[in-house]
Amino acid sequence: YNALQTTLTKRFSHGFSFLGSYVWAKSLDISSIDPANITLTLSDQNNISRDHAPSDYDIPHVFVASYIWNTPKITHLGIFGRYVVSDWQFNGITTLRKGTPFNVTSGVDSNLDGIATDRPNEVGNPVLGGQNRAQKIQGFFNKAAFAQVPASTPYGNAARNPIFGPGLINTDFSGFKNFPAWEKSTVQFRAEVFNLFNNVNLSNPNGVMTSPLFGKISGSATARQIQFALKVSF
Repeated sequence: YNALQTTLTKRFSHGFSFLGSYVWAKSLDISSIDPANITLTLSDQNNISRDHAPSDYDIPHVFVASYIWNTPKITHLGIFGRYVVSDWQFNGITTLRKGTPFNVTSGVDSNLDGIATDRPNEVGNPVLGGQNRAQKIQGFFNKAAFAQVPASTPYGNAARNPIFGPGLINTDFSGFKNFPAWEKSTVQFRAEVFNLFNNVNLSNPNGVMTSPLFGKISGSATARQIQFALKVSF
């Protein structure tokens, strides 16, 4: 695993601050082991180099920007300015990242080891460009770039995790304010919006050649969610 990170921090006037971070990373392995199941799932038990490829969780590029704005005290609007408009804190986190890799399997036990991790032959370029969302859902990659291995051929030439799935764009935003209550008590009002702009972040497509959903995307991350909360401190 290799990684390079750079960070920029800037405090502006009027209570605004910004933190930006970019990470380039590369993770390679022969099997991204599930902690609950430490058994290696290799396509060729006699040649582990066939499975040396990007890890299932490899994300080469990640950019995260966080920002905070503390609103100033407002004195010229009377009670409304002091207790409603003043002293809010707004926070936001925006994440942009490349997708994670996924495997393409033949769905056929061509090496007769009883494990369904066999891969096909790669006969073309699987990467498609210039697709809109609907096209990505129906066929994220070039399915014709993969072909079943000929009879009596145990191993295909396709690499493990050969394609990276859809990337992610997400912004979470929140705002809160503390209101004085009785004696030394305070009431905090908080509003939080997850996936503020309701970006559609698609899941990885189906990579099993024998599946009727081969190449298609059938899921996505959570849509916009809004929640409000009150907290009393005393």
